[in-house]
Amino acid sequence: MLETEEKSVGNVLIFPMLYFIVLIYLSMIEYFVNVIKQEFSLLNSVR
Repeated sequence: MLETEEKSVGNVLIFPMLYFIVLIYLSMIEYFVNVIKQEFSLLNSVR
């Protein structure tokens, strides 16, 4: 019984870590998209 309990605890801990990683990944994508938009707006303003 102890082994199954340890496995369930491990699975419970994995999900918050995955959620945290996905949040960081999405925030990084959003940051890069904003940077690219700023670069394009600067290029358009130069023209």
